[in-house]
Amino acid sequence: MTEFNKEQETQKFKTAITDFFGITEGGEIKAGGITATAKHVMNAIFEFVQASAKDMDITGFEISSAGIGITFDLAKGYIETTLDGRDRSGASPELYARPDIHFFKLLAKGLVTGTADFFIDKKVKLAGEKLPKIVRTQFSFLKNLSISQITSKTFDTFFGSQYVTIDFTKDRKSSEVLERKYIIQDNLKQSLKHYWSDIKSDINSLERVIIKTDDSGGNIIYYEDMEKDGNLDNTYEFPTNNKTHLLEFLKRFDVGYERDEKNPVHIKLSSKKQLITNYYANYGAGASQIMGDLTNEKLKHSAQHCLKELVGYTLLGNELNLIEYEDLDIYSNKHLDARVNFFSNLITKETKYGEDKTHTYYLDTKTNKHTGRLNSGGDLLRVYNSMNIFVDGSYSLSQNQKNNRKINIFGYSGNDSISLNIKDNAYIEAGLGSDTITTGSGNDTIYTNADIDDRFDNEDKNTTNTVNSGAGDDTIYGSKGIDIITTKKGTNHIYTKSGDDEVNVEDGKNYIYLGSGSDKVNTNNGTNYIYTEINNTNENDQDTKDDINTVVITTGQNYIYGGKGVENLHILEGVNNANLGNGKNTVDIKMEQIL
Repeated sequence: MTEFNKEQETQKFKTAITDFFGITEGGEIKAGGITATAKHVMNAIFEFVQASAKDMDITGFEISSAGIGITFDLAKGYIETTLDGRDRSGASPELYARPDIHFFKLLAKGLVTGTADFFIDKKVKLAGEKLPKIVRTQFSFLKNLSISQITSKTFDTFFGSQYVTIDFTKDRKSSEVLERKYIIQDNLKQSLKHYWSDIKSDINSLERVIIKTDDSGGNIIYYEDMEKDGNLDNTYEFPTNNKTHLLEFLKRFDVGYERDEKNPVHIKLSSKKQLITNYYANYGAGASQIMGDLTNEKLKHSAQHCLKELVGYTLLGNELNLIEYEDLDIYSNKHLDARVNFFSNLITKETKYGEDKTHTYYLDTKTNKHTGRLNSGGDLLRVYNSMNIFVDGSYSLSQNQKNNRKINIFGYSGNDSISLNIKDNAYIEAGLGSDTITTGSGNDTIYTNADIDDRFDNEDKNTTNTVNSGAGDDTIYGSKGIDIITTKKGTNHIYTKSGDDEVNVEDGKNYIYLGSGSDKVNTNNGTNYIYTEINNTNENDQDTKDDINTVVITTGQNYIYGGKGVENLHILEGVNNANLGNGKNTVDIKMEQIL
C-alpha cells in the first residue's frame, strides 16, 4: 500500500471493530465512539507515515494493552487477535476467537491512558533480496484518546475492574461456543468472588474454560476431556504449584469428593491426579464428615492424612501420613471430638478469608497451625474460654496468673514432652509413647496414655512415662507401661495399671492405687492411702503371687493395704497402719508406731 488513505482506512477499521467485537454505538459506547477510536488510531498512523516516508507500504498494525491485543490487516480489512498467544493461549489452537466488548474496553483504556503498545507492519525491500519482507516497527502515540470521545460514563464506571471473555468457535462462520477464556484485571480470589457464577455455568456447559488473572501466573484451565479420548475427566490445570489458587476452586465445589465414580474430578499441578477428598467444598460446610470418613474403607486413609496433617483435600497417588487415626479405639472421645472441631474450624478459617470467631483456641505443635481469635497485629486475643493443644514432640506453657481457662492437651504416638508452669487446671492425655509430663499448681487430670478402655491400651514394659505434678489436687491415671509419678502438695488420686510403676509423694493427702505389677511407693509426708493390689476402689485384687511391691515410708500418716503379691514395707518414721494381705511380706521398721 504505497498511498495511505486515512478516511478509507478509518472506515474499514471502524467496521472491523463493530464486526469483531459484536458492538454498536449508542449503548455503553456513545454515538460516534467507535468512529472516534478508529480515527484516533488512523490519525496516529498517518502522522507516523508523514513523518517517515510517504511511500511507506503499510500492511497492518497491532495494538496491545493489559495483556491482550488485536492485529488489523489493512488489505483484508478485518481484525484478528494477536498472534503471540497472550489472549489465545490455553484454548484449542484450531478454534476461532471471538472477544467481547470488555476486550475492546481494555484496548480503549490503553489508548486513553497512553499505556497501549503500538506496532506497524510494513513491506521493506532489503538490499540483495528479491522479494520484500514484512518488518515490524514500534512507535508511541503522541496524543491520548479522550474518555469523553468513547462514552458518556466516567472513567471508573466505564473501565472499572474489567474482565474480558473470548469465545472460541469452530470457525469464523460458526456461532456455537465450544470454549471460553476469561482475562480478568484482578487477583484470582477477587475474580472468582465476583464472577464465579458465570465461570461455573461455563464449566458445566463448555468443553474448556480458561481463566487468566493478574496473579494466576498463566492460564488456569478447566478441561471437560483433557486427553480428548472420550473420557470425561473434569480436569483443573494450574500453571504453577500454587495451592492457594487451588483452594479458591476447591471451596466452591459442590461436593466433598466424587461419590460418582463415572464423573471424577482431577487436579493437575505438576501432574494430573484424581481428587479423592475435598473438605473445603461448600466453604467447609462438610468438614465435620471427616469422622465418618475415618470408617469408610474407600476414604479412611485420605481422612487419616487430612485429620493428622490438617489439610483439606487429598489427591490419588499422593504420599499420605497414616501413622495416626488408623485405630480409633486408642483415642478418647474427648480427643477425637476436639480434633474434629479443630479441623472444621481451620477449614472454615481457610475458606472464608481468614474469619475466625471462635472463643476456643486450638494449636497443633507439629504443623504450627492454629485457630482462635486474633487481633489486628496477629497476636492471640486473651478472650478464649479454653485451649486445646495437640502435641507431637514437645510443648511448654508458662503463665504467671490464673486465667480460669480449660486447658486440654492431647499427645500422639511419639515420645512427647509436656511442660506446664501454670495456675489453671490442665487436662492431659499424653497418648502412646514414652512421655514426660510436668504440671503447675492447678488441679490437673493426667492420663499417661488416654481415657480409653483397658483393652485398647497398647503400652507395655517398653514404654516409660514420667509425671511430675505440681501442688494442686491432681488425678493421675497410668497406663500398662511403666509409670514414674511424683506429686507435691494437694489431694492427689493416683491410679496405675499392670506395669512396674513407681510413685513418689512429697506431701498432701494421697490416694494411691497401684494395680498389678511389681510397684514401688515412696512417701515423704502427708496422709497417704496406699493400695498395692488394685487400680481403683471397686476392683478386685490385681496382683499375683509373683508381684513384688515395695513401700518406703519416710514420715507422715500412712495406711497400706496389700494383697496376693509380696509386700516389702520399709518404715522410717510416722504413724502407720498396714494390712499387707496374704503374700510373703516383709516389714522393716526403724522408728514406728503401728496402730
